[in-house]
Amino acid sequence: MTLKIREATDTKDMLLMESLERQIWGYSDDAVVGKEMLIALRFEGACVVLAWDDETPIGLVLSFPTREANTQHSHMAGVLPGYRGKSVAYELKQFQKTWCLERGISRIVWTYDPLRAVNGYFNIAKLGATCRRYLPHFYGEMGGINAGAASDRILAEWDLKGGRGKPVPHEAHIPSVNALEDGVMVSANLSLELPHLYFELPQDYGSLLEQDVGKAILWRERSRPAFLHYLERYEIVGFRREGGNAYLLERVSV
Repeated sequence: MTLKIREATDTKDMLLMESLERQIWGYSDDAVVGKEMLIALRFEGACVVLAWDDETPIGLVLSFPTREANTQHSHMAGVLPGYRGKSVAYELKQFQKTWCLERGISRIVWTYDPLRAVNGYFNIAKLGATCRRYLPHFYGEMGGINAGAASDRILAEWDLKGGRGKPVPHEAHIPSVNALEDGVMVSANLSLELPHLYFELPQDYGSLLEQDVGKAILWRERSRPAFLHYLERYEIVGFRREGGNAYLLERVSV
C-alpha cells in the first residue's frame, strides 16, 4: 500500500467522497453528504480529507466548525472494508488532528455506536478520547450497516493536546455494571458506587445486526438505561480487551 492523505479540494474530490460514503457505510443517495454540501462546508472551515492507496481513494474524514471556536465536530471518518486494520483510519485521524491544531482548534468531538467494540477500542484506547454523554436514537431510523436497531450514540471527546483515554487490563477487583449470558446482556446493577467500574460489550455488535437483529435490539434496549444512569456520574476513560470487551468507567468528582 502506498498511503497518501490530503484535503479534498474540487468537485471531482467531493464526488469521490460521495462514492466512498456509499461503499463504507452502505448509504443510500438520500443519506449521503453530497458534493454541494461538502463544498459549502469546506468553504466555511470544515476539514474535508481523502486517503488514497496510490491512485485509489480508500478513506475519508469530514469535520466541521461548532459553536465553540476551539472545537470541530467529526461527522464522518471511515475506510473501505479491505483497508480496515491497516492503520489507515489512525493516520486519517492524525492528519485531522494536525490540521486542527494548525488552525488553533484543540478539541474534536464525534458520535459513535457505543456497542461497537471495534470503534470503542479505536476511539478510547488508540486515540485517547473520553465519553460522558449518551444520545438515545440520535439519528432516527438509519439504513446501510446501521439498519435494524435504534441509532443510539455516545459522544467521544478528543483533547488534541492531551487525550486521557487508554487501553486497560482486566482487574478482578473492578466489578461490571452489566451481566451477560451467551453473549447477550441480561441485566444491569444500577446501585454501584465504586471509583471504577466495567461496562461489558458485545463481542461483535456489527455481526449481530447482520445475523441476529433480535439480539442486537436486546443489547440496545438493555444497555441504554445503564449507560444513561452511569454516565451521569462516571466517564469512560479506558477500554479493556482482556476477558472480553469492556469500557472502564471512572467516577467523576462532583
